[in-house]
Amino acid sequence: MQATATSPSRSNIVLWVLAVLGVGLLAVFAFPRASSPDAPLAGHGLPGGQHVAYFAFGSSSDTLWLVDPAQPSQRRKVLVAPHATDFGVVPSLAPDRRSFLFASLPATIKAPSPETPADLWLSDVTGSAPSLVASGIDLLVPAVWSRDGQSTVFRRSRAASQAAPSESRLFILDLQTGGERELAAATDAALFPVGFAPDGRFYLVRLDGSGSYLVTIGAATGEQAPAVQIAPGLTRDWTLSPAGTELAYLEMELTPDSVSSSAFVLDLATGTVEPAATGDAFGPIWTSSGELVVGQDAVNDNIASFAERGGLSLPRPARGFDVPLAFTTAGDLALVRAFEGSSAMAPGRSLLAVLGLDGSRTTIASGEVTFLGWINP
Repeated sequence: MQATATSPSRSNIVLWVLAVLGVGLLAVFAFPRASSPDAPLAGHGLPGGQHVAYFAFGSSSDTLWLVDPAQPSQRRKVLVAPHATDFGVVPSLAPDRRSFLFASLPATIKAPSPETPADLWLSDVTGSAPSLVASGIDLLVPAVWSRDGQSTVFRRSRAASQAAPSESRLFILDLQTGGERELAAATDAALFPVGFAPDGRFYLVRLDGSGSYLVTIGAATGEQAPAVQIAPGLTRDWTLSPAGTELAYLEMELTPDSVSSSAFVLDLATGTVEPAATGDAFGPIWTSSGELVVGQDAVNDNIASFAERGGLSLPRPARGFDVPLAFTTAGDLALVRAFEGSSAMAPGRSLLAVLGLDGSRTTIASGEVTFLGWINP
């Protein structure tokens, strides 16, 4: 989940952190990492050979692992990414499911913070040496890939000071030539890259004191269409449908004692907004065929179910709730972050698990891990 507003109040700092980092990042550090032997991947247990790729956090470096869900006790180390003390990498998988970008704070920084400018690196799942492609970017806002994998959009920002207001800027980087140009800028607001439509249009969300706004930009021309308000408050987890015709997102409701989120879908052609699920919702994701899946916590005394338009309900765990992360290309398996608690305010311990439509569950990793994606090794 990715969202923010203009500034947090001291009394609301816990809720602010929840809104910025998301329920997954709050609970991901809850218990020790699973111990698995380093070993070559033996065979492909999934149609097409897709594996789970994740970063295991370390105080001074993160390690990228590949796991075949058919043999989760074996995993293969791909690379080790150094970073500043206690600040892990923030990755983004390319459309080819092999290349990826990751943001990291330089290991030489002595007093890192979430606002420290980060570097952006390009690598792939073969373990090739990462190459530096950009510097001075925002660590906590993942880079967004173009659909052809030739370019990426990232954010640079500046905090407000007595001399100047805050500033948020999005840049598009050509990964072939290294050239970059500014796409959008705003003061006293936060800009978040969302994604590219098939026709080349680029979508971003602007959050300011009056709400959340969707902005459309011609990626080639830089022309902006008038902003459209999608909510009067905070939103997060914005995700475009595969066809680029709909936008799913969460609308946040923050009180001094609680945080809740509701899922909505915006029709980009008509501007119609519809609820995607009832009750508290997490991580809306799209399948490759264009079906929307939303994770939910306790609703009517039922714990953790998935809601999908079209009627399919995926099996819930015996206890706790699931936050959906991604489906395989075939749509037969989902990678989820499973929590033992009953809600976002009390999530409990977490782990990464593969969920089958038949209710089967396979634990992939536990502890301080960050999911990269389903990859094609």
